[in-house]
Amino acid sequence: MELAQVEPLAGDRVQSTQLRKYLWAFLWTVFSSLVTVVWPLVQGRSPWLAWNFSVLGITVGMISLSVSRFFDVRHPFAAPELVLLVFSMAQRFSFPVFLPGGTTRAADEFLFCFDIKMFGQNCDVILAKLFNLCPALGLVCGAFYCALPAVVVFVYLALPNSRQVRQRYCALIALTAVVLFAMYSICPGAGPKFLFRADFPYKVPAQIVPHLRFIPGAVLNATPSGHIAWALLLLWAARRHCGKYCQYNCVVFLIFTILSTMGLGEHYVIDLIAGVPFAAGMWVLMDRRWQEAICAFLLVAAWSVALRSGWALQLPREAAWLACAATVAFPFYLRPISPVAAARESVGFAAGSGG
Repeated sequence: MELAQVEPLAGDRVQSTQLRKYLWAFLWTVFSSLVTVVWPLVQGRSPWLAWNFSVLGITVGMISLSVSRFFDVRHPFAAPELVLLVFSMAQRFSFPVFLPGGTTRAADEFLFCFDIKMFGQNCDVILAKLFNLCPALGLVCGAFYCALPAVVVFVYLALPNSRQVRQRYCALIALTAVVLFAMYSICPGAGPKFLFRADFPYKVPAQIVPHLRFIPGAVLNATPSGHIAWALLLLWAARRHCGKYCQYNCVVFLIFTILSTMGLGEHYVIDLIAGVPFAAGMWVLMDRRWQEAICAFLLVAAWSVALRSGWALQLPREAAWLACAATVAFPFYLRPISPVAAARESVGFAAGSGG
């Protein structure tokens, strides 16, 4: 008789837990949706409330995290929606405070001249003109460029349903942002769109005498390219943990990120090149391959110093091409998707999959 009474009580407890879970999922979804709807309505009242497509990417990511609560997704944080919002906004507003374009001398003219040295003309100008001729392509690439926060969340949700794996992924994304900021301070740059302003892309000079200069109002986050670094990290995370569908989508995202960073005038080609070893360095750092990570970061730092000082412009064109090719090939030497590291993490995942 007692056993018959215990079983309904246990069932009621499980049902109550499920209802509570769905209630919290519903409330978080409402909160994320309200942020998405209300934010554009109050924009302009404060610099913190400016609305653009990048903010839309953040709010889409928040809604996705909230909806995932209905499907028993295990999060390493109690409120991942707020973590995403606070992290994204803190990163966004750290540049005007710690690396302001109006008081920090940017190396954009040196970066621009290096592109001219390598290719005979600025590749950003070519792609920007193509975007103007084909607005649909420019719109699609712009959407991909602003979708980074949402794509970070999509890959996060595609990971194995383990707090341990997702915690490591979040640590990788956050640490990348911190180290990127340190790299930006070595060779601050804004991108040709901010260097030439209204003259971009049709009135960009063929040659200039480079010097460090202030670019008021610009965000100095060009070298190395954070977008390329994150796109590569997302692809490598998908290769290690996710299925083929997610991997193919990450490849598409990487391709459109490359096109958009240049076609929108946000980066120079050398920024993209420097972003490759930087991403590899971050990945092997998380695998605790310390020496290889240090080598990767030293390579990126060497490029940053050489570009800002103008030393890179002294290289013969053939030597510059060889140096760029070696820089892009460097991650293949590091083998960021190391079978040994993957096996080590798989053991850790199996041990902690109950978390």
